[in-house]
Amino acid sequence: MNPEIILNLWYVQDPDGLIYSLRARAYVGIGSDDDKIELLRRFALVDYLIARPFSVPEVFHIVLGDSGRKMPAAYRHAHDLSNGPLDIFEGAIKELNNDLPAQTMLEIPRSPLVCITTLIGNDAGTIRPIIEGTRRL
Repeated sequence: MNPEIILNLWYVQDPDGLIYSLRARAYVGIGSDDDKIELLRRFALVDYLIARPFSVPEVFHIVLGDSGRKMPAAYRHAHDLSNGPLDIFEGAIKELNNDLPAQTMLEIPRSPLVCITTLIGNDAGTIRPIIEGTRRL
């Protein structure tokens, strides 16, 4: 067996593509990459309900007009133009890694296997998951 830490990552956004929160959860995956991907995809549709929430990092915040005030959110289309999905999740991944028990010999790899899911929130407070992709970053 080849256990490794794999990740489910979620963007929480409104229907217009404004990301206002992140969620992340680590798992220990075993078996082939296909086995690990199956595990991530299965849990991506429900585990966002208990995944750890994270704020959008300040570097991605939106600047409001001439006031210079920042809003703790990011436009999805601007994020899609960045260096990749790990940019916005970098701090969350570091925190998850730091929270691992001292007794574990595992850590989150440099190129983790991840499943990225968009959560579309609406004014009624309901969230609908849309799996975007599973890949090794």
